[in-house]
Amino acid sequence: MSEEKKANVVDESVIKGNEAEEFIKKIAIKIIISMAILIVGVGIAVYYTSGAV
Repeated sequence: MSEEKKANVVDESVIKGNEAEEFIKKIAIKIIISMAILIVGVGIAVYYTSGAV
C-alpha cells in the first residue's frame, strides 16, 4: 500500500509540473503578443503625430 501511495504522489507532482509549465508558456505567449500590439500601436501613434501624413 505505501509503495502505491508513493507512486501516486510522484505521478501527481509530475502532472502539476507539466500544468505549471503549460501555464507559464501561455502567459509568455500572451506577453509576447501584447508587446507586439503595443509596439505596433506606439509606432502608428508616433507616425501620425510626427506630421508625416
